[in-house]
Amino acid sequence: MPSLDERTRRIMTFLAEGARMTFFAVEVDHFHAGDAHTSVLVPRTAFVPSWITAPVVRQVTPPPPTPSAETRELTRRMDDLAKEWSLTVVQRRTGRVYLPRTLEPVQYARSGVGVYASDRGMEVNLNVFRLYGEDAIVEELLAALGDVTGTSFPQARDWPAVPCAAVLNHWEAARSRVLDPYFKARAAHVTKAPIAEDVVAVADQVETGATKTTGINVTSPGLVSEG
Repeated sequence: MPSLDERTRRIMTFLAEGARMTFFAVEVDHFHAGDAHTSVLVPRTAFVPSWITAPVVRQVTPPPPTPSAETRELTRRMDDLAKEWSLTVVQRRTGRVYLPRTLEPVQYARSGVGVYASDRGMEVNLNVFRLYGEDAIVEELLAALGDVTGTSFPQARDWPAVPCAAVLNHWEAARSRVLDPYFKARAAHVTKAPIAEDVVAVADQVETGATKTTGINVTSPGLVSEG
């Protein structure tokens, strides 16, 4: 058995548990085999900090939520819209994001219209228009989205979100008053310069861990996954 004296053990415990120093102590027994020129050294661990030997608790990422029938149908219709507008479709963990073919060199440009299986439903990035000084477009799209879906947005006015069912129930109006004008306005940024100071390189906007496809070349509608 380890034979560390109590004083040595208290010092080691203080250094290991208090200062979180990484070390361990080894005791070595020295045995003679009856021959003065022959001996055996037998090391053994005498002290190891408790936080080193403690089991590692691994966090398990829960699976993405199962998309509802409304989410799957809205995804299908957005896929059709993506084909018409030649949009870029990004597959993320809980849904898909629909983006203009050319991203603006501003923060959050890689967010667009997202359809999610989570409680977010359909979320629209209006913040990108602020960075071009287009507050009027923000207010116009926000008012149209609220009117079509019967939703008010007292908060998160730059990132409004509505249930997928609310969009489906008034799909034609949602498309003509919100979605088509949205992607038309974002496409127009190709010929404009942002007023924001935090201009970023387009190459920096590649979504880490996401599958990116162009146009309608996406996976089966309603299948949500992300690396």
